[in-house]
Amino acid sequence: MGSLHITIEKQRWQVALDSPIDLAIPLDFAGPQPNAFGLPKAEAVPFEAGDFVGDRSRGGPVNCFTISTNPHGNGTHTETARHIHSDAPTLASLRIPAFVPAWVATVPLEAREETLERYPIPTTKSDRVVTRKSLEKATKDVPKGFLEGLVIRTLPNPEKKRHQQHSGHHPGYLTIDAIEWIVTQEIQHLLVDLPSVDREDDQGQLAVHHLYWEQAWQRTITEMIYVPNNAPDGPYFLNLQVPRFVQDAAPSRPLLFTAKHAE
Repeated sequence: MGSLHITIEKQRWQVALDSPIDLAIPLDFAGPQPNAFGLPKAEAVPFEAGDFVGDRSRGGPVNCFTISTNPHGNGTHTETARHIHSDAPTLASLRIPAFVPAWVATVPLEAREETLERYPIPTTKSDRVVTRKSLEKATKDVPKGFLEGLVIRTLPNPEKKRHQQHSGHHPGYLTIDAIEWIVTQEIQHLLVDLPSVDREDDQGQLAVHHLYWEQAWQRTITEMIYVPNNAPDGPYFLNLQVPRFVQDAAPSRPLLFTAKHAE
């Protein structure tokens, strides 16, 4: 397919179009699925009416399945500020650039009690967090203009993340210090391989969500991605594919395209 060239902060970059890295977790309606917050599994049920059945394996003329899913718990999804503000924009009204300059940052999940970073409710010894300190370290070499998007890959990063059962298992989340740093960097599109940027049980505060969207409702958060281990940290161009749902969130497909300095 070739490549194209994009200029960011007077620097010319080459974008390889033929080998995108897909960050979306495939949603297998008949197999293992990731799950969070105790939400029901996603289902695909053939439509039936009279003698018609929308299932070729049962003799129907076509496959015609009714899909039931809750994006927040069933896999890769993108949220808008509508998630916490009922008068904020929906996904259908957002204008997301076709290619967002973004940085992939790999960080460890650290024991919350061993950091000095903040979270607004009491935590336990099993809590693991993404810290400001680790994000600053992982982004120290970012070229100018490449923090419009931030893709966070947490360690460890096993393949089983693709169908992880997060509910009730204290998955990782971001500290208040981490999200305050993200806000100061003016990151518009935040992507994480966690089920939420907030703690699973946070007494309904969603403090990290609120800080991120406090004064910038055009921003997005994409959760439950999976960043392959063979994708190195560095600059990319993000193509964030979302359906035009008049809702706060929807299943999404973020693609990363490798960015290199153009000669």
